[in-house]
Amino acid sequence: MYRVPLFNDESLTSYCSRLAAANVKTAPDFCLDMGIRFQDVIQGTEFAVKRLAEIGNLPIEKLQHAAIGKIGDSWIVGSETIHHKFYVRTQIRICPRCFEEDTRALDRMPAIRHYMRRSWSLQFVRTCPDHNCALNDFGRSPLHATRCHDFIDSLMASDIGPGFGQVRPRTFSNFERFSLERLEGIRRHGGTLDSMPLERAGYLCEVLGIALLYGNDTDQS
Repeated sequence: MYRVPLFNDESLTSYCSRLAAANVKTAPDFCLDMGIRFQDVIQGTEFAVKRLAEIGNLPIEKLQHAAIGKIGDSWIVGSETIHHKFYVRTQIRICPRCFEEDTRALDRMPAIRHYMRRSWSLQFVRTCPDHNCALNDFGRSPLHATRCHDFIDSLMASDIGPGFGQVRPRTFSNFERFSLERLEGIRRHGGTLDSMPLERAGYLCEVLGIALLYGNDTDQS
């Protein structure tokens, strides 16, 4: 059994995908072999988190932080419950600079150097806070059903290319910082925004921003 580390801001499904690939398995097949369902990993159930902690020999608290729960049509990410249209887990969105760093990480097995950051699925964030460049959106994973959450398998099935897309410089905004801080339970942006769920606060900021930039009669699209 080959084990892999859990990286900063990595999602539980990404970790499971890399753990499976390190052992020459797809994530669904690996989970079945280990007595769990990949669907439970996707939904971050208590049993799946505990079992992966045992398999990976990692503190359960780390995997709990990486897990993304499910309630109705929303995902539970950190301290926030976010409707799936604002947190899209079936898209492949990446920072090209992060991926370049992953590629150069020679201390990792070649097939599992890249990992999915939990924050990349949040639609309010379009810039990498570490590299001040735009996230590149490659659209939906070509895989279907639960397999689209198998990050390594999705990368192999996608036509992304060795360069991982163009690097487009862009400054990480205060709005994006607010969004990421909310995932960590940080509320320091005033009574109005702090009292709202992130999805409503983010929607309000975007609508107001559109009105300020383009006028009150502008269509949101």
